[in-house]
Amino acid sequence: MNNALRPLLLALALLILGGMAAFSQLWVHQQSRPAAIEEQAEWQERFRRLADRSTPPVVEWAESDWQEAGQLLGGRLRPLAEGEAAAPGEIMFVAGGEPVSRGAFVPSGGLALEERHALLQQSFLWLLGAAFVSLVLVALVPGRRVVNDDRRRQELRSEIDNVEHLAKANITQAEALAQERQARHHSEETLHLQQVLLNRSLEEKIRLGRDLHDGLIQTLYATGLALEGARKQVTADPAKASALIERCIGTINAAIKEVRHEIESLGPTRVRRGNFKSAIDAILDLLDAGRSAELDVQVPEDISVRIPPEAQAELLQIVRESVSNALRHGEATAIRIRLETDGERLCLAVTDNGRGFVLEKLARRGHGLNNLLARAEAIRGELRVDSAPGAGARIIITFPTDPSSAT
Repeated sequence: MNNALRPLLLALALLILGGMAAFSQLWVHQQSRPAAIEEQAEWQERFRRLADRSTPPVVEWAESDWQEAGQLLGGRLRPLAEGEAAAPGEIMFVAGGEPVSRGAFVPSGGLALEERHALLQQSFLWLLGAAFVSLVLVALVPGRRVVNDDRRRQELRSEIDNVEHLAKANITQAEALAQERQARHHSEETLHLQQVLLNRSLEEKIRLGRDLHDGLIQTLYATGLALEGARKQVTADPAKASALIERCIGTINAAIKEVRHEIESLGPTRVRRGNFKSAIDAILDLLDAGRSAELDVQVPEDISVRIPPEAQAELLQIVRESVSNALRHGEATAIRIRLETDGERLCLAVTDNGRGFVLEKLARRGHGLNNLLARAEAIRGELRVDSAPGAGARIIITFPTDPSSAT
């Protein structure tokens, strides 16, 4: 092969392979992101339907109930006996804060997204292998002996530059894959949080059914027995029958008040009261598993009830993102969460003692900061990030109690 053509052919081969690799990576992103969002939404809908299925309680499920629940999730669900080892796809059913049952879920069709990712990664590895083989073949093709040393050095420099360009392209692709894995990890954490909240909704339904059974139903049953006795006394002892009827009227009025109280407890005030604090605790329990970081949460109830319902989900995601970054990237050992107010506006702050960061570098590295800004704007709030290397980080969001009145 002509030595003058060797650098040109090598550069052409590298250009073609680099274009193929870039196109393959772009196609991976375009195909994976919609599929991940669709699969996450589908699983959220399945768990929502399972949470809506409140009767009978899980501990009283028969085999047909387990089969029906498995169909709702799109597969097969079987109960796990007490003491049975953990199984893939295990689902824990919780009531009153305590686990009441376990089940093993087997999807009927497998995970299409996982299979697609595996296929794409395999294709990408084949592409890199082809690039490596091409480089080896080009390098091993014998050429005519070079007489001019200066010309040979120029050829070597050109080949080195081409290899350097390929290495930089590989590093860029590796960073893109790492960002994709991080986005998927965040999606999995969000799905797990949604499952925790659905379990809490199921617990509330079970509690309501238990209260109605033990309270109202028993009261009505006793009233019915008293009226039956009054009917028998109408002829023999009208005064006693009248007294029984009066007592039944008082019991029914008390039952009406009890039902009204129960209905009022299901209103927005009851939903907001205490749930925001417990949701933060659930997030911390999930993220701090195995790390034993010092957690200090001060979310006063009289302030948390003023958080608009539409802002709670965004604030919880901001807390999850901030705490996750502090633990995983900042290696923080102490995290403090505060909710305060200055009148018409509320302030939520997440502070850690981690390694800290340079804000300008963080803004260029990923979507984390952009996500926080977008969530703050969604509730008409203002986001402030304070950090420096070695000085930890502080995430502060200030938002109005009435988003419609914010300017």
